[in-house]
Amino acid sequence: MAFFDAINQLIHCNVVYYGPVASGKSSSIRHIASNYAQRQQLIWPLQHYVNEEVRLVSCSVLGQQQLGAWRLHLHCLGQAGATMDDSSIKHWISIADAIIFVADSQRDKLQQNIIKLRNVARIQRQNQRNFSQLPLVLQYTKRDVQGSLPIETLQRYLNPLAWDYVETNAHVGPTQPIVAALHMLETRLIADLKRAIIPSLVPFARLLMPFD
Repeated sequence: MAFFDAINQLIHCNVVYYGPVASGKSSSIRHIASNYAQRQQLIWPLQHYVNEEVRLVSCSVLGQQQLGAWRLHLHCLGQAGATMDDSSIKHWISIADAIIFVADSQRDKLQQNIIKLRNVARIQRQNQRNFSQLPLVLQYTKRDVQGSLPIETLQRYLNPLAWDYVETNAHVGPTQPIVAALHMLETRLIADLKRAIIPSLVPFARLLMPFD
């Protein structure tokens, strides 16, 4: 659930990077941190937390888009390096205000992509949230790897709701499409805030105004 910081007029949102193991989630967050640091919009630098069971990667950036006088403060979060158990998966999907689904383009990873995306839908339903309205952007990684599936195949199996998507290619530099995916997600996130969150805050309008 988004958190509204009325003093600083910031809307704090959790953006969870989710997908198969070794699909590029933590690498994506590193690219986001580097890009926003160059623009002096990196709020919290890249952080790692490691123990025997989990490796967490996170950073926090100031969003590019506004909602009236309010700015988005995006907390980019991901768990990398190991297969998550059911409780960890449920935790990450439950705290997400929006999701970048990092899909591995390799042919032998298609089934894992499908399973992971179904996990998102299942947990959304368990939390009584509408999966079709979840702000989500697809990030197809490893497009340069030999044997990667055609984009048409990935779209047919992984994009039933016509989400925005980007393709990343290590040979030409992945940072630009990774940042573009986050910008696309902001657009969907703002639309979701207008639709679902702000109407419920009408009793607090004097505190939270102005919204456009």
